[in-house]
Amino acid sequence: FPYTTLFRSLKEKEPEATIWTLTNGTKQVSYLKELNKLSLINFSIHPEFINDRYINKLERFCEEVKLPCKIKIMYLPKYEELIMQVYTRFKEKFSK
Repeated sequence: FPYTTLFRSLKEKEPEATIWTLTNGTKQVSYLKELNKLSLINFSIHPEFINDRYINKLERFCEEVKLPCKIKIMYLPKYEELIMQVYTRFKEKFSK
């Protein structure tokens, strides 16, 4: 059964519950927006699988929903330059 169905059920039972989801963010933005209504979101970025289109999508999503964009970047030494670019990009745009 769908992940969001579980959250709807939990929210009905405990309306004040805080729910977090850790996701790689590969689903469509419409799904992420629906999920964000039920749960706070942390994104897990795996540098071996990302490209500019993916990063742009996450950035736009965070801007649109005014999400305090929590991102976890997996560190792999051979992707250090890319990791630092992504980190800097999000830190500059979304720092508190």
